[in-house]
Amino acid sequence: MIPIVVGTESDDPFAIDIGRYCGQVEDIADLISLKTFANSEFCPRYIGEIPNEPGFALTGRRVAIVSSASAWLSRDELAMRTLLVARAARDNGAASVVLVEPDLFYSAQDRGPRADQGDTDFERDLADRRKFEGQPFSARLYAEMLSLAGVDCVVTIHNHSVSVGAEFRKRMPG
Repeated sequence: MIPIVVGTESDDPFAIDIGRYCGQVEDIADLISLKTFANSEFCPRYIGEIPNEPGFALTGRRVAIVSSASAWLSRDELAMRTLLVARAARDNGAASVVLVEPDLFYSAQDRGPRADQGDTDFERDLADRRKFEGQPFSARLYAEMLSLAGVDCVVTIHNHSVSVGAEFRKRMPG
């Protein structure tokens, strides 16, 4: 079955190209509405056949979410949109959710200040841990949030480090 390919913003050429490559005939705009409420909150809505019972329109389907760089939205905004698009897919019965994010967001913050915050291919010394003093271990948080939103696996070109890859593998079976 062809996956449903959607994006996190309208008319993303990368998302459109991936959809076409996967054999998707429908325009992304005909599959998902990317609505913003008057109070500026984002609310995605999958469009399609309405089942008898609400919440089952995507039952058995694989959803691929494409989230790439934007001239109009910050990485923070795109990340939150990704979480909501993934949750909408899961809340409507999607069997699996795959995120395609070429430059994985928050991967530069690949470890925290404590020795147990980040898997590295080198022994972390005090100087390395001090570089992260006072900072969040954002790569771990992003992996946890994506998993909680229902993302099964992430496809990326650049995950920054061994530590980031390890964090995502721990939280996502795909």
